[in-house]
Amino acid sequence: MHGAGLRLPDPRVVPLLRSPTAFAPVAWLVLIALAILAMPATASWMTPPPPYTAKDFTLVKRDGVYHLFYIRNNSTLPFTQTQTDFGHATSEDLFIWTQQDPVLPVRPGFFDNSHVWAPTIVERDSVYYMFYTGVRDSFGSNALDQRTGIATSTDLLTWNRMELPVLDCGAIAWAWCDSNMSTPFRDPFVMADPTVPGRWLMAYTSALASDPTGLIVGLATSNGDFTAWQDQGSLGITDGAITFSDVAESAHLFRHGELWFLFFTTNSGQPISFATTPDLFAPVGGWTYRGRLSQMLVQNTAGWIASEYFRDGLVEYFTFVNGDRIEISRMTWIPGERFTLSQPDLFHVKRLVWESASVRAGQLAVLRIESKWASGRSVSLESFWVDSTEAWHPVANEALGLPDQIPLDGEVHSYGWLARSLPDSVGAPVAPRIMVRTLDQTAVSNLIQVLPAGGIDPPDPPPIDQPLGGEGEPRPPDDPEPILRTLGGSMIGSLPAMLVDLPAEQAARLDLFDLQGRRVRTLADRRLPAGASVIHWDGRDANGRRLDPGLYFARLTTPAGRHVARLVLR
Repeated sequence: MHGAGLRLPDPRVVPLLRSPTAFAPVAWLVLIALAILAMPATASWMTPPPPYTAKDFTLVKRDGVYHLFYIRNNSTLPFTQTQTDFGHATSEDLFIWTQQDPVLPVRPGFFDNSHVWAPTIVERDSVYYMFYTGVRDSFGSNALDQRTGIATSTDLLTWNRMELPVLDCGAIAWAWCDSNMSTPFRDPFVMADPTVPGRWLMAYTSALASDPTGLIVGLATSNGDFTAWQDQGSLGITDGAITFSDVAESAHLFRHGELWFLFFTTNSGQPISFATTPDLFAPVGGWTYRGRLSQMLVQNTAGWIASEYFRDGLVEYFTFVNGDRIEISRMTWIPGERFTLSQPDLFHVKRLVWESASVRAGQLAVLRIESKWASGRSVSLESFWVDSTEAWHPVANEALGLPDQIPLDGEVHSYGWLARSLPDSVGAPVAPRIMVRTLDQTAVSNLIQVLPAGGIDPPDPPPIDQPLGGEGEPRPPDDPEPILRTLGGSMIGSLPAMLVDLPAEQAARLDLFDLQGRRVRTLADRRLPAGASVIHWDGRDANGRRLDPGLYFARLTTPAGRHVARLVLR
């Protein structure tokens, strides 16, 4: 969690931003685009509304929309009254940002009663998990006790938090830990380990018990249980004796080729430094300290802090706080395991949507292409057929009668495809399921099944987890339905878990039944908050007896009715 000086907006842009009502909406957007294209800048950016400035942040993409969550710092207020929630901004192109309602305000009486810092988000089975630093003001003494918490969401708008933290310095033998003082334990960064399926990594900031005057980066791992992390020690390459800085914080990791890259923020004149290694768990001698980012880029990065790596398909971005704003630059790799930074492309394909779930060979199907800044642009596509195990098999566009490129005539373009099945030589089933994606892998379509020519169309499949009947107060017909589904990968790893996603806070009861219809346990019988709640089952019945592996059913009862989902105990 960093501080940063105030940086004035670029004077080439400010005149446009001062009087948006002086232009018609279309002209206003055109002027913004022309101003951006005329600038030699190497980044797009999001600037919070005054009086706020941004600090540590995370960037995530959902359904073609980019979401930024960031610490909101108000320098006009005392420190005790700011950094008390996360700002949230959305964009469809990384240039024009819309501020949404802040999320995760501090909670009196909990471990995050004073501040919330340094969000990082991972997605697992369509559930988003936000790790963040919760700060407790101990007994009003301004002793900032810092710990890592989790919140869950399915829409990135409504978040529900666990009551207790999932990691603190008391679990780390080498870390300095004193809850009566301002103990540093912050800046979680979480990612799936691309080298070991099922393993998760967390980098964080702490201080050595042997030298609590400085900050160093630590590493922990999880086998899928986000509430249980195993200490892997401090990353000695971030020690001040090597970096010539007694501060190393706001770290993040990514892998490129055969190397791991570790970036972190120091308190030097050029704050962002980095190191590389082929083995993330190697001792310090197995790492290479690469120095300041400014040396690689050959440019002044004095105002850059709290960097993050973000990958969208095959497109990579390097993002960072610069003064009052968050900047987003596109990365281009060059020999020597180095990269350059440039301005992101304004053009962005948001969604590829087949407008029907099936089509007969020889009939017309429509692919809807939604994009931003599409004038004069084309979208390059690649095609796949998907087997019963959901594995993707590439297939030539020509074999399907699809072009390699589709010119776009607007931000919503409908392309008519004369459906064609696959030749026998491909090895696909008689009625293959087809999907397409952009060549840069930033947008993927839904599936469309190509049925044989002629014949009778199959009936629509029944909806999954259909309500079994209502009880309680009548529900308006346009109210959103509660959602109940089993999670393939949950917050606590291999144990079964259910997602309960409610449109509003309400009374809810979640019961488990065996195949004979006998209730074996009630997992929840209380008011649940709006949004995503992940409810776990330890495989035991109401009496604490471990049940046999097999198929069970979960039933959610709310004022809207009953919903059922299957779950398997292994």
